[in-house]
Order: sequence, then C-alpha cells, then structure tokens
Amino acid sequence: MESPEKSLQGGSFWSTSKKAAPVFRKEDTEGAPLEEDKLQEQLNIPCEFTPLIQELGIDVKAIPFNGHFYGYYSPIRKEVALASPDVLVFLHEISHAVDDKLHNLRGSEDEREFVAELSAAVIGYMLGYKVNLKHVKYYLHHHRPTEIFRAMERVRAVVEYVIEKTSGYRFTEHNATAKAAA
Repeated sequence: MESPEKSLQGGSFWSTSKKAAPVFRKEDTEGAPLEEDKLQEQLNIPCEFTPLIQELGIDVKAIPFNGHFYGYYSPIRKEVALASPDVLVFLHEISHAVDDKLHNLRGSEDEREFVAELSAAVIGYMLGYKVNLKHVKYYLHHHRPTEIFRAMERVRAVVEYVIEKTSGYRFTEHNATAKAAA
C-alpha cells in the first residue's frame, strides 16, 4: 500500500477519515425541505412564551421521536428538544428550564419530574388546554406527603415565574370560570 503522500502526488485520493463534511450551507441549497425543518414547523409553542424563552437563554428545537421520550431539557446545552408538537410536552420541558433557573434542578430525578409535570399541568390548565392528569396522579400516589409538600413549593415558584414572565397573558379568573362552567 502506498503512503497517503504518494497517493496524493500520483493523482488519487486516499483518506482514513470517514466523516462527511457539508460543502454548502443548507440555506444556500434548493430542494425538498429537510426532515428537521419539517419537524421544527410542527412545534406548537404559544407565542406568549417567546420572552420567557429569551430570558432563560435557551433554544427550542424539534427532534425526531426516538421511541423513548417526547422531549428533554439540557441544562448544559441550554436547550429544550421536542419530539412532539403537544403543547403540554413543551410546558413540561420549559418547567424544567425554569426549575433549573430558580432551584438549580435540585432533588432526585423523580422529584424534578414531579415538579415539571405538575407545573406543566397547572400552567396548561390556566392557559385553557385540556390537561391529562395521569402522570400527576401517579406521582401523588407514589410519594410521601412530605415529599409532595416539598415539591409543591417548587411548583408554586415555577408557575408564578412563568405567569410573571408571560405577562399573565391568558391567566385570568375568566379562564377558571369558563372551565368550571364547561
């Protein structure tokens, strides 16, 4: 086998690297939209959350569903990744981001998930979305009252922060009255 230098001098190309590198920026190309762009268009993020997202300094991006989870919050990369257009998945992940800002995501993973799930349910309800309480009920049935009360204080802080940063957009007494009448 020839050395790489000899092969290059002889006019052929030899490389040990198998990593592809883009030649053009995707913005400079034509053709069908990429899968990642289609996913991004499907996200359902309420516009009133834009100032909150900016203040938290996070990126929100779409990812393909991998069969394991519908979204995640990465405190290291400061990003929320969503594999579902469901607004409640977004609210759950944004609740993690707010909990990180306010409390540095302290506690066990189970406690952090409970805080995010209950926060998302309360915020979703206050925004007028239909909220599935299945996961909230699971956490309530599988935790001691002291753990629930400790988490509830964090939930209150997360919900209050979101309400304040979204200017209380649709968080009105009218929503509660309309829901009760329905």
